[in-house]
Amino acid sequence: KFMMFWRNGVTYGRVVTLSGSDSSVQASKGTSVTIGGGGSRFRHSFANCGNGKIVMVNYNSGNTDYESVVLQVASNGTGTTFTSGSAQTISGDGQNELSSTIFHSSGKVITAYITNSGGWAWYYRVGTVGTNTVSWATEASLVGNVGSLRIFEAKTGGNGEIIAMYYSGGAVKYKVGTISGTSISWGSEQTLFSTSNTSGLSGL
Repeated sequence: KFMMFWRNGVTYGRVVTLSGSDSSVQASKGTSVTIGGGGSRFRHSFANCGNGKIVMVNYNSGNTDYESVVLQVASNGTGTTFTSGSAQTISGDGQNELSSTIFHSSGKVITAYITNSGGWAWYYRVGTVGTNTVSWATEASLVGNVGSLRIFEAKTGGNGEIIAMYYSGGAVKYKVGTISGTSISWGSEQTLFSTSNTSGLSGL
């Protein structure tokens, strides 16, 4: 099974089930669902929380804000239908620039985005996933107005560190963070590599 999403005025989704093998694979589609109750949403990022639950973070062009929506596939992910929670605003003054959204091994969901909360810069929030909502901790600053930021978890077992990697000043740089509850403590900025040929670096 997989989930597919598309936008036609508003964002829709459905569960698609594959059966058969090789050249005889067949696809059957579940009922389409309107995501978050409507709204024109762009730049989706996803966190797979397990048991058929997905947290989608997106940019709503109509409200110029960032939102989160909890999706739940029926029968703990084995069903052919799913439900969508209501859209929750997580930050205003958006710039249509989202990072990745991850489900951390601590059981929290983490998302990063660029917004004008006090000058364009990257911020993040840590959330606790409920039945059809996310309880988001207070927005916190990550780094200034840099390019192509991505976040990852270092899969070291237990409470893995979070890596935020981005393009800044002709170099690829990163910070390593340690999560505790709904807070992240970030180390100092480090340089992965820099080069005088910067034409491709902004596409990190």
